[in-house]
Amino acid sequence: MIIRNQNLTNRINEAVLNKSEYKLFGKVVFVKDPLPDHVFLIDVVSKIESLIPKYLFHDVGVIYIGDFDIFEKKKINALYLDGAIYLSNKQDSNNDMVDDIIHELAHSLEEQYGKDIYADNQIRKEFLLKRRWLERNLRHQGFNTTMYDFDKTEYDIALDNFFLKDVGYQYLNAQFSGRAFINAYAVTSLREYFATGFEEYYLGDRVNLLRLCPNLYQKLEDIDSMED
Repeated sequence: MIIRNQNLTNRINEAVLNKSEYKLFGKVVFVKDPLPDHVFLIDVVSKIESLIPKYLFHDVGVIYIGDFDIFEKKKINALYLDGAIYLSNKQDSNNDMVDDIIHELAHSLEEQYGKDIYADNQIRKEFLLKRRWLERNLRHQGFNTTMYDFDKTEYDIALDNFFLKDVGYQYLNAQFSGRAFINAYAVTSLREYFATGFEEYYLGDRVNLLRLCPNLYQKLEDIDSMED
């Protein structure tokens, strides 16, 4: 999730006290609040550095880990904001933390490579075809979709609540993951479609991504080869 708010940035930065410091590709990782005993940041860093090209972290200046008020308010556990990745210290596992960092890295790349990703509308067209297919299937299965704009590619809280509360992510995953979308979260907006695809490209099954999302896959191939 991308959030831009200078006051929020200042408040978060002021809260980063008594921190432990690590490095990820030379970028500072500050730990404001302790991680669970079963999560090892050194292993998280090592895995990311083994999987992700270093140059993709160009626009990430710092990573903060801790318990920030914005997480509870927004019902999230990670965000990209003003050149920094913020992560909750409440992580289930090393892999869970790796997923969160890579997902927010994807959002940073939307700023760095936004024109390359979206200007030709290929990903947008692919996403909307899937959204319309999803809407027809949900309507056929008895869900009332008439109040929602399935052609809106930006995040929409009403549509997100419909997916989350009325339909349910568990149902979406069971019925539609592997048929059109990587997972339920990919249906929420065009940007989340891109970010979940980015995760799949670097952490999952590229063959599966190519099968499900060929236009998105090609964009990620292009980004993967953009190193100066």
